Amino acid sequence: MNAKISILNLTGKERKLLKKIYKKGIGRVSYRAQIILLSTSATVSYTRNQIAVQCFCCRKTVYNTVCKYKENGIWGIFDLQRPGRPCLISANCSQEIQTTIQTSKPSKLGKHYFHSNWTLKIIRDYLVKSFSIFISQRTISRWLHSNGWSYHRSKKEQFPIQPLLDTEQRDVLRLLRNLNEHQEVL
Repeated sequence: MNAKISILNLTGKERKLLKKIYKKGIGRVSYRAQIILLSTSATVSYTRNQIAVQCFCCRKTVYNTVCKYKENGIWGIFDLQRPGRPCLISANCSQEIQTTIQTSKPSKLGKHYFHSNWTLKIIRDYLVKSFSIFISQRTISRWLHSNGWSYHRSKKEQFPIQPLLDTEQRDVLRLLRNLNEHQEVL
């Protein structure tokens, strides 16, 4: 159990690369590079216990790191991509939502929506009412971006009052001349 560890065939390039990773790497990757460098030291041969004491870890961590390095080479010290949280919007639901957004406007979907354009709030409300999916607006924006959609915030603008054109002025004057003050309200 307390046997000396040796990794065969460690080239000079690999050693330089491991030193660079140890110095500039972040977190566990740097930590694992240090374990490999200690286990392949040419001047002193360390046991698993000695490396564990020096790196403030357990023997099993040293053993697992060395085994991963033997199996996968330099890539063995890097973390694999982790699966993460499952997607809140399923593939079937995602396809249906995309077709709904593409083909119809919110005002056409029912009496709850008065807007003519989709917003993140309206999409969230639609997901809650139609699919019982409760997610944040930020999650919706990430979902839109991952599906190739682009959007921008709507702007509320008030245009400055401009004078009427000549044709509009003539129309207003004509209406005022034809107005019967006793029967119509202006």
